[in-house]
Parts: sequence; structure tokens; C-alpha cells
Amino acid sequence: MAVWASSSSRTSAWPAKWRRARTAVATPRSSRTAVRGVMGGMLAIERTAADERLFMTREWKDITGAEGRYQVSSDGYVRSLPDIDSRGRFMPGLILRAKTNEKGYQLVNIDRRLRRVHRLVAETFLPNPDGKPEVNHKNGNKADNRRGNLTWATSSENQLHRYQELGHRGPATGKRGALCPNSKKVVGINVRTREVVRFAAASEAGRELGISGSGVSACANGRLRTYRGWEWAYE
Repeated sequence: MAVWASSSSRTSAWPAKWRRARTAVATPRSSRTAVRGVMGGMLAIERTAADERLFMTREWKDITGAEGRYQVSSDGYVRSLPDIDSRGRFMPGLILRAKTNEKGYQLVNIDRRLRRVHRLVAETFLPNPDGKPEVNHKNGNKADNRRGNLTWATSSENQLHRYQELGHRGPATGKRGALCPNSKKVVGINVRTREVVRFAAASEAGRELGISGSGVSACANGRLRTYRGWEWAYE
């Protein structure tokens, strides 16, 4: 398990101008990282006690492809590690702020590329011996990226979990008529006799009357005035 050194042990190894900048300016007003000052172009950062606990108490591992620069925790935090940039400036390690996309997944920017946090956790902490391509959130909460809430899955396994375990309304694959969850009841009136008939679905009406279910739907949707001697409408 990767663990950061304490604030005092880290800063004792810094050049003097970084240590001077560390004590220069502001007092932190929240649990987030507070800028302590800029000196000679060098930015120094000190974390509050809450930040230190966040860094010290979690299990961290390097992200594949970004070893030594970025790490992810088993409960879904991502951080950068302290480094020196190409200009010789000290870059403090920070917790990356995640963004939420339109589908509800959390993203972080790593090397100018947006990465999904749940995949980073799964790729780092969960074995995938069968090479399954997708990561499923067990409780359906896409913001809950803890290792214990994630599992590798095939596309079909992911969909089945969504419909069977989480109660989402599923597609009508392999289902017809009254068995299809998306079907609508239709009522037909015979143009000549004014007989009224009702069916659980347009396809069922078509089978019973020997006509096209698509024609029944077209009439019920208003695209046709009548179809095969019947007026159709959805109930």
C-alpha cells in the first residue's frame, strides 16, 4: 500500500526557497489544499489536517501508464504525486477534482485525457481473468466508485443487472404482444358494422384479424385514417 510521508518529513527535503514559501501567506479556510505563498516563481502547498488524513488512510496504487505520477485509491479518489516539471518547478501532489459527464460517470483529467474513475479503480484493484470489457456498479450509483461496488461484466451481464437487479425497464428483446413491456393496448372499430374489438398490442390485433400489426400501429398513431376496414386507436 502506497503511503505519503508526513508534511514535516516531506518539506525537510525541499530546497530552502520552497520551505520559505511554505510559511509565507494565508491561513486555510477549508479542508481543501491551501496555497501558502509564491516565492521566486515557486509555488508551495500545505495540506490541512483533513487532507492529510485523506492521503494517509487510504490504499493507493499507481495507475497503469502513469506510474510514479498518478495514483488511484480503492474507494475512488485519484491524486497526482509530487514532481518537478521540465522547468525545474516543484509540483505538489493533489487530489484531482472529478467531473460528472452527461451519463453520470465521474471523470478526471490525466495527461490531458479524461478517464473514467470507476474504470481506473477496476483496472487497478480488480482482477479480470476473463477479459470482460465493462465495469458494473452493483448498487447502480455511478458516483460510488468503491472497489466493493464494482465488478467486471460483459455487455449482456451489465444490461441484465440493470433490468433484473436495479428494476430499470428493459428492452423488448424476444418478447411480443402482451409480453412486451413497451406494448400499448389498442381498440378497433369496424367501419361497416361498428363492432368494437380490443387487443393487448397492435401485433396481437394483426395476428387475430389476419392483417399487418404495423398497419394497425400506423392507424393508431394517426398516419392512416382507417386500415383494412377498421379504425384504430391506442387506449
